[in-house]
Amino acid sequence: MRFHGGINTSEYLDFSVNVPVRQLDEKARRYIDKALLDVHLYPSIDNRVLCERLGELLGARVLLGNGATQLIYASARLFIGKRVVVVEPAFTEYVEALKRSEVHHLNVLDCIGDEDAMAERIANFAAGIGASAVYLCNPNNPVGYFHPRLISKICNIFNAKVLGSKCEYAACGCERVVAGGCEGIATSGCEGIAAGGCEGIAAESCGMPTLVVDESFIDFVDGIDLRRHSEEVARLFGVADRAQCSEALHKGDMPVMRRADESMTRRADESMTRRADMSMMQRADASMTRRADAIITLRADVLVIRSLTKAFSVPGLRLGYAAGSEQMIEKLACEVEPWSVGAVPAAFMEYVLDNELIFNSNVNCFRAAREKLAHGLAKLGFYVFPSDVNYLLFKAPKGLNDYLRNNLFNIRTCADFMFLGDEYYRVTVRSERDNAELLELLGNYCQ
Repeated sequence: MRFHGGINTSEYLDFSVNVPVRQLDEKARRYIDKALLDVHLYPSIDNRVLCERLGELLGARVLLGNGATQLIYASARLFIGKRVVVVEPAFTEYVEALKRSEVHHLNVLDCIGDEDAMAERIANFAAGIGASAVYLCNPNNPVGYFHPRLISKICNIFNAKVLGSKCEYAACGCERVVAGGCEGIATSGCEGIAAGGCEGIAAESCGMPTLVVDESFIDFVDGIDLRRHSEEVARLFGVADRAQCSEALHKGDMPVMRRADESMTRRADESMTRRADMSMMQRADASMTRRADAIITLRADVLVIRSLTKAFSVPGLRLGYAAGSEQMIEKLACEVEPWSVGAVPAAFMEYVLDNELIFNSNVNCFRAAREKLAHGLAKLGFYVFPSDVNYLLFKAPKGLNDYLRNNLFNIRTCADFMFLGDEYYRVTVRSERDNAELLELLGNYCQ
């Protein structure tokens, strides 16, 4: 049984859906009205132009979908027969999508905590079972925390594990760096630096999983600079140009095992100084370039999924997008049905792009109202979880929502969220008046 989606009637004051209550912009209406005039025509089969426009803003390849949920289900089909980890509690459709896709082994990880501890635990758990993918929700739904550098920290830990366990130089000073199965090819005076095959640093054999990150509520994070955040996330998708990749590696701009990088560079430089051999220098540069390419491959396995309807209060349109590397998006596109995005949601996407709203949805302004609501819930004796977005998770007696529904209020029961239960509830932050009415009703319940 699915508990999300709210109550489709205006009779109830609905706190269960994390979508702001606001009217559709008049300019957006004009885009939609124009699209309705052409409903006798097929829409674009893949909305390539809109994807390219959005991709230019994000610095990534983009795929539009019929809401974030369609893209979640499509991504699950990439891992049929694989081991997958879902970081819980989280949006319940991840598990449902993976079950339908018949993944080989589905693992759930109970993980709530600070950013560093979560990154370490997720990476260690996924590496320990040889996971092909990790699904996580950031900002988390239903808890509400947001860890801005969680994904990059997980990538760093995996890169360190690969360079540390597969390549001994990361732990013992560059004695034996293997980038493939050809141990006999030595470069730059470092006996074990080999290049070839795919054993050591190549992503597929080293166990770097795909990180599928649901950022559906990213617009609501307190004071977030969404443009800057998107740029930081895009760096995890990889650098396509080999020269840029090698340059970034030498500069130390890439967040991967800098100690090992410095060790390898230092030992190579020492050897070059001793021998002054140009051919050896060329081999060392080629080895570094190959290694840089391999590291980029590791970091390219990130897929970010976002909703375009929550921040603009149009969930009925069903519109979302996935962003990632070219390789990742091409694979995902093969799992998405043609004509997934109809003419009306495509017109709304055009409105968002034409009016430069992708980074300016102006909904990250709930902090004062959220803190007031959280304080009110705590005063009633409920345990309230800290939140960075427009909803709150709290713990209260079972059956609370039955009482509220009898009074034409509705909140989200968390009975279907893993590691929670029917004594946990989630409420969205609405207007000051609506929030006050909810607190008054809850006060009567507690008497």
